[in-house]
Amino acid sequence: MTSSTFLAYTGAAMSKRHKDNDEVKAPGLYTKNGCYYYQPPQVGGVRVKAIALKTKDGAKAIRMRKKIIAEGTEIIDPTKFSSAVKMFFLDRATELAPSTLSGYKRKMKRAETFFGNCKLAGIDEMKVKKYRKELIATEVDENGTQMSDASVRSYTETLRSFFTWAYKEAKLIRVHPMKDIASTRVENTKKKMTCTFAQKEALLDGDPGHYWVEAILMIGFNTGMRIKEILAFHPGWIEEGEEGEMVIRPQREYWFNTKNGKSRDIPVNRELRTWLKSINREDGEPFIYPQRPVNKMNRDVNRYDPKKAFQAYAVSLGIKGFSYHAMRRTFANHHLRLGTPLVEVADWIGDKPDMVLKHYKGWLGAKHANNIVRDKPAEINNIVRDKKKEAKALKQASLHLLLLSLALGQ
Repeated sequence: MTSSTFLAYTGAAMSKRHKDNDEVKAPGLYTKNGCYYYQPPQVGGVRVKAIALKTKDGAKAIRMRKKIIAEGTEIIDPTKFSSAVKMFFLDRATELAPSTLSGYKRKMKRAETFFGNCKLAGIDEMKVKKYRKELIATEVDENGTQMSDASVRSYTETLRSFFTWAYKEAKLIRVHPMKDIASTRVENTKKKMTCTFAQKEALLDGDPGHYWVEAILMIGFNTGMRIKEILAFHPGWIEEGEEGEMVIRPQREYWFNTKNGKSRDIPVNRELRTWLKSINREDGEPFIYPQRPVNKMNRDVNRYDPKKAFQAYAVSLGIKGFSYHAMRRTFANHHLRLGTPLVEVADWIGDKPDMVLKHYKGWLGAKHANNIVRDKPAEINNIVRDKKKEAKALKQASLHLLLLSLALGQ
């Protein structure tokens, strides 16, 4: 089909059978469940998948149809790789975010350069592996730096998404060429920052210039809570522990819940206790933002994101790579260095002991790490399990005593 024939088909006037219809229609345009769809013409006997326009406005649907036609004026042969890629982006245009779509286009452009006008059905597993080897050998700058493993994986998985679409949805191929190619896993090699004692003191003693930055630092370093827990923290969470000490007990709110849905007791040290007493808050009023803006669904809308001011303050003190989670790692790291039992640290931050050991062992140094490794994670988990069994048995015994007292009372 030539481009002129394609335009003659798609650019034709509105058909007579639509004149008496209230809906705005044109060749290839139809509605389903009130929303407009555009069905491009068949090319080479292959029917292209209809494009969801995601609108109920007829005039807008006409404009979107014209735009699609304008972008598809060239000859489209779905049996060729480059043409199939254009069909892929036409189909995904209304489903993907603009930034995601531009990323897909950039990655598929490299694949088009490699495969060219190769027949789609002629691309097999060997050619895909050859393409991946070329990506690994690609130099990304004039210094000869090669593409990272994460980038190679991203480019490969984008190609997999395209072939999955061509195989399952568009039905352009009968065999998926990447069916037997396993998805590679890339280990995160980014260095995770943990503050030293001196850096922690510098951050707490300095002047960040914003109350909410100071509050996040004070609560984060002294409790090890996650950032969402810090933002939700209010006086209602402060309770009396089993031994009469002051503890923080994160609880579910109407807009917030803990990561595992469970509560835990976090001891309040002297420094944090003094700071909390100096802040006047009513029950239910968070320490960070007293008046939290909410939308119509009563969900939190955090307009005051302190991240930029938070990181800028750390950089001004010469501390790079600082983040919200760095405070949590620092809390666990410093307690383990000072000899706090691993089981207690795990309970405070809401993680399993073996996970705490896995994530924080690397920042302890040989001396402290060896002292902790002697308590094997399996043994620690057994201790925790035994404690839970004892608590469950005690609860059942108290229930039996209650039922017995009720029976005797009758």
